[in-house]
Amino acid sequence: DITVYDGKHMTATAPVVLGHEILGTIERISPDSDFAPGERVTAYPLISCCDCYACKAGMSHVCRELKLLGIHVNGGYEQYVKIPTDMLVRVPDRLPDKLAALAEPFAVGAHSIARARVTKGSRVLVIGAGPIGVIIALCAKQRGGEVYIAEINEKRRYAVNQTMRLMLGDEPAGLPLYGFLEDLEKITPQSAAAAYARILRECRIEIVHAGTGDASRIRPLFEEAFGGRFAEGRTPCVRPPFRHIPAPGPVKTATDDFEVVQSKLCIGYRVDITPGGEELSAMRMMVAILGGTATSKLFLNVREKQSLCYYCGANLDRTKGIVLIDSGVRPDNAEAAKAAIFHEVEAMQKGDFTDEDMRFALLSLQNTFRSVEDGLFTIESYYRAQKVFGIRETPEDQCRKLAAVTREDIIKAANMLRLDTVYLLNGTASEGEADEEGEEVPYDG
Repeated sequence: DITVYDGKHMTATAPVVLGHEILGTIERISPDSDFAPGERVTAYPLISCCDCYACKAGMSHVCRELKLLGIHVNGGYEQYVKIPTDMLVRVPDRLPDKLAALAEPFAVGAHSIARARVTKGSRVLVIGAGPIGVIIALCAKQRGGEVYIAEINEKRRYAVNQTMRLMLGDEPAGLPLYGFLEDLEKITPQSAAAAYARILRECRIEIVHAGTGDASRIRPLFEEAFGGRFAEGRTPCVRPPFRHIPAPGPVKTATDDFEVVQSKLCIGYRVDITPGGEELSAMRMMVAILGGTATSKLFLNVREKQSLCYYCGANLDRTKGIVLIDSGVRPDNAEAAKAAIFHEVEAMQKGDFTDEDMRFALLSLQNTFRSVEDGLFTIESYYRAQKVFGIRETPEDQCRKLAAVTREDIIKAANMLRLDTVYLLNGTASEGEADEEGEEVPYDG
């Protein structure tokens, strides 16, 4: 659902009502069916033609005319969904609604484990710890398997994550997005229910409506769905102010050897800014000139002119107060690349950039903000962040602030950089010895 909503699903058709994983109650059904009105059912979400070669061969999941609920045809968020009776699966009374709605992804996990013939004592490697990967791991453990989960294949993202872990240590901002696997294994039905109750009771809940329609109807729908708990008995926590992260101590350095051809060099700086602070626009301009565009210093000088990097860019994480430079380098170029990156940072601090550099950076950043209103997801994300940060600024407000940034502001921002961490994922394989490293995944902090 999230992939379709974000516009990132390769085959989804629009307009469409979302809801691929579905649970419902039968309202009306053919009189000759084994099911009856009022029964709870889940549905096999693949709709096939039943006539092509694949369907007739018993492989309807690769039907020539295959359609998926919530992706190609309207799904479970509709008030009523019309589904062929042979796609329905009865839900046992003992299975709660919230678990029954997960029947389809758990069926994927169970099917995978059955095909792999996992039994007690089997050693199971699951590559990728997304939702399906975690479900497969849970199914394998339920069969008695010894489970290993690998999530290191994206070497660039792994190097960035290691750098952030070194920089943030035990700070709350350093927690991985999905937590730790060892904590997952400690979750019980009771602890999960208690966490859910705490969310309803204490967490701030923001409902964002983007698009057409009557927004006044949305809150009552949520209140009804959650038994009035949005309105009654809630004690939402007060959002704490953003805390300035202390200035770094001695620079941290770390190197991990890994059997890959291309090394990954990450350099992390601390900056004393807050999401809505006065210095933010200048910091954005500085990072864009340094390493945020195709005309940036790091791209033109370190990558193009000196050929020291396969890629080299800088990113600002305004919530954590971090500027991260990450690059892909040949192992024998790592030290030279690090020195060249430091040189470009020092050049920014001395004001060694042109008016043309400033103009390109401004146009790039303004284009980013003005494209916010191109889609519902970006509109929702932008204004939700504004709410969280306690800011009331439109994208055009941001563009005006960027246009007001001066050369002196940018130099001041560059001199706010405090070196914190240097991390190298050192490639130890020669050309032809290691597997392909796959597509580079941009850091989107």
